[in-house]
Amino acid sequence: MTGSSAEVGAADPPEPPALVDEATSVGWADAVGRATAWALVLLVPLHLVATVLAGDPGSTTAATARDRWADPRWRALDWVLVVVALTHSATAAWRRLVARDGVDDPSGPVRVLLGAAVVLVAALAGAALTVAVLVPDP
Repeated sequence: MTGSSAEVGAADPPEPPALVDEATSVGWADAVGRATAWALVLLVPLHLVATVLAGDPGSTTAATARDRWADPRWRALDWVLVVVALTHSATAAWRRLVARDGVDDPSGPVRVLLGAAVVLVAALAGAALTVAVLVPDP
């Protein structure tokens, strides 16, 4: 045993892989996910305070909800909250299912189809909500 640094370095275990590889990271999905997370941090408490403090939750009925939705501000707040939540969940699903470039996985095409289906369902739900918000009640 000579104790040289070359012998010690040769016996060191390999470095563990990084949790997030910058080369395979999806920039747009990460940015949208972070932005929508911060928006939800602001919107969910605002919606909770407006709903709970503006009226008694125990006396909330379908008529109360209908009366709230008669006000365009309530419709806008609900629309923004749901669309931001759908966007956040769709980008999270995309990052988890599709954006795994460095992973050798034989189920790659299935993951891509599943990720596309999740994004499509979120887009359709957002479109249906948009129509419900924009179309006036008869």
